[in-house]
Amino acid sequence: LLKGGGHAMAAGVTLRKEKLAEFRAYLENALAQDVAEARHVNELYIDGAISARAVTTELATTLNRAGPFGSGNPEPMLA
Repeated sequence: LLKGGGHAMAAGVTLRKEKLAEFRAYLENALAQDVAEARHVNELYIDGAISARAVTTELATTLNRAGPFGSGNPEPMLA
């Protein structure tokens, strides 16, 4: 790595192009167990249920007013 940075919700790196494959392999190895565990989660956390008929531009506008979304204020999940 030549340079790295970011914050709790993002990361950035600078590296030489010829090191990209090695860096990718490192990340895949470092994250493999977490990814495998996440793929076996059979739960869906939702904030509410909604019918297709209830999905309107007015609803979308109202939900957008609850933003900005990010760390500490996740986007609502409707199903």
